[in-house]
Amino acid sequence: KYDTVSSEGLQKKDYLLSSFNFTGKTCVISGESTYRDSLKSRLKELGAKVTSSISGKTDAFIVGEDVGPAKLKDAQSQKSKRPDTFLIFTQEGVAKELLNISNVGIVCNKCGRPVKVGYKVDGDKKVRVCRKCGETL
Repeated sequence: KYDTVSSEGLQKKDYLLSSFNFTGKTCVISGESTYRDSLKSRLKELGAKVTSSISGKTDAFIVGEDVGPAKLKDAQSQKSKRPDTFLIFTQEGVAKELLNISNVGIVCNKCGRPVKVGYKVDGDKKVRVCRKCGETL
């Protein structure tokens, strides 16, 4: 996922990750992924400040699946105000770069394809499922 444009019109520039220094930067991680908690910890180790909301002080927006509409609106606003200084990365791309993980992404055991994670309620728990075939992950 290098330099991809999402359906929200946000251009994700993972190709810039190798030269991006997170030290002293303010980052927002949003959306679901397997690596979200690990990324937050690693960014803090590198000296980044991880916040929950996007503002004029945010340097990097790190997106996963199912980002909420309010965050997307805030990201679009900041990107239009600061096109060269507000960067958007994918959680998968950051995980590859910072966590030394080569095979990020989830593959469904049933259909064998990379999946977008969905959720369903199972009793009193929320469980992850493959959105393509419904298999529990």
